[in-house]
Amino acid sequence: MNFVHTADIHLGFVQYGLMERFRDYARAFRQIVDYALSQHVECVLICGDMFHHRSINSPTYVQAYRLLAPLKEAGIPVVAIEGNHDLALERDRYSWLAALEAQGLITLLNPTQNGIITHTQVGDTRIFGTRWLGSSTAHHIPRIAEEIAAIEKAEHTVLMMHCALEGTSIRSGVVPMGSLMQLKEHVDYLALGHYHIPFERDGWIYNPGSPEMVSLGDLADVRGFYHATEEGATFVPISPRPVLEVCVDATGITTPEELYERIAEQTAAAVKGQTPDKPIVVLTIEGTLGLSSSALSTSRMVDAVQGVCDALTVRPRMKTSRPQLVPLRGAHALRMEEVERQVLMELASADGRYAGIEGLADALLEIKRHAALGERERARALIDELLRRQRSADKGD
Repeated sequence: MNFVHTADIHLGFVQYGLMERFRDYARAFRQIVDYALSQHVECVLICGDMFHHRSINSPTYVQAYRLLAPLKEAGIPVVAIEGNHDLALERDRYSWLAALEAQGLITLLNPTQNGIITHTQVGDTRIFGTRWLGSSTAHHIPRIAEEIAAIEKAEHTVLMMHCALEGTSIRSGVVPMGSLMQLKEHVDYLALGHYHIPFERDGWIYNPGSPEMVSLGDLADVRGFYHATEEGATFVPISPRPVLEVCVDATGITTPEELYERIAEQTAAAVKGQTPDKPIVVLTIEGTLGLSSSALSTSRMVDAVQGVCDALTVRPRMKTSRPQLVPLRGAHALRMEEVERQVLMELASADGRYAGIEGLADALLEIKRHAALGERERARALIDELLRRQRSADKGD
């Protein structure tokens, strides 16, 4: 037993509309191919989602062909199963993995429509594979165990499945650990795919995760694949596109400029003097924001990061809350103008930019009255005066 186990390659994904990301997924898989060639493994297992789209374009197919051809030339078989991203469109009947099999590049374990599993033999290892079972995966576990048990046991037994353990963020194809334990006496190595973060359980269940980041929901500290031999399975890390996480606590910030400065500071702290090669920067703004998010410029936030780190792309995420407003009391007994004044006062107190302006609510109400009467020049003059007062408050005059 000597094989490489990978999954969730997602070739063909033009993440964020960037062609450089299209090439990243191929670069990550090439590292796995190069390792398999250098170690002269018996086979390579791909546990689903070789492709990102069910219908791929010609550049993606050419990419896959060029990556798999060296393994074929070296006599190293590639055994694959279909993931949910690989399934054939109804009109096509055959998936693009079937096209790769037709050219002798892979062995596709694709059971018949009524079947659950099928198998192949590589050396002294019998490799079983299931089709994509989706939400019914757990229901079929007893039958899978029975069908494996009905076949004469080989020296080593591997089962390939595209599913995730219960407790992950995956919504379909989820199986409780208790259900998988029905397979343990029949399977030496359970090779999983589907969940993009690597893990192993109980010394026989292995999930390599995706070699490249597919979504911000599957950020991982390390990415790679498993190399399994008779001595056990070893996780082998690779070098994907670096992902830099920058978290900024916006609590206490009252102006956009303060936030941009803090973003630059936190980016510098995250880089720590290193110079990652054009990373993807995930910028998370969290905490209690003392100003309206509408006052913030996404491009300025991105520029604050780029001024410190030459990123391939910056992905801002807002996870902030606003200061809790004091609920209006006895509003039903107030005149409309008094209600408006109280609301304006509470909104202003929740936004640090206006904290130093006295009589702001009354000034806004007066502007509203003049505007309603059609007295635009008077309303404009009051606005100019209000802006002057805000500038003075900012300077501490």
